[in-house]
Amino acid sequence: MVTPFDPGLQPERTALSWQRAATAFTVAGLVVLRCSAHLGTLPVVAACCALVLAAVAGWTGGRRRRAVREALAQDRHPGGGAALLLLALLTAAAAALGAVAVLAGTSAGGPA
Repeated sequence: MVTPFDPGLQPERTALSWQRAATAFTVAGLVVLRCSAHLGTLPVVAACCALVLAAVAGWTGGRRRRAVREALAQDRHPGGGAALLLLALLTAAAAALGAVAVLAGTSAGGPA
């Protein structure tokens, strides 16, 4: 076990934010699946993207937490921004799918 490198425990706060992101994506995906499964395939695809995002955020958060703790305990830079870029791109894709699903539902005479 690696001891905390500072009294502020910033890596732990960051890990908690990754967990909150994973939880938010899970809840969003499940709510969309529950509320709009009858609207067609686009909302279901958007919900599945949110669930994939939840898995990616959970996995990335765990890996990132371990890497940052080890790097900071050894007094070196943790590096690695590829996971953050991947999560940002997946989030943008899910948001775009969600927006298209909402606009398609509105233009088809669905609820506004």
